[in-house]
Amino acid sequence: MTIEQVPIEQHDPKDLLDAEAIRVLTERTAQEALRTSETSLGAELELARREREVAEHVARHQREANAMMERHERDVAALHEKLDAQLKKGG
Repeated sequence: MTIEQVPIEQHDPKDLLDAEAIRVLTERTAQEALRTSETSLGAELELARREREVAEHVARHQREANAMMERHERDVAALHEKLDAQLKKGG
């Protein structure tokens, strides 16, 4: 049976070997908690990076769509002016 298999509460802190087991278990638990925290933080940072990329992508496409719409509106206005001029000429 390894020390990981014995609950920490069953170790006697007054016993030298048990005290060592408590120390080892406490250190390992802290290391694993830190590793879990780092992994979680890394995942959160990656998610934030991806969300930022998506937001930038959406904003870029929105600007492009707005520019296309403005060009389209100018083209339509120019065609209307051209048609109005032709109607006045011919009318």
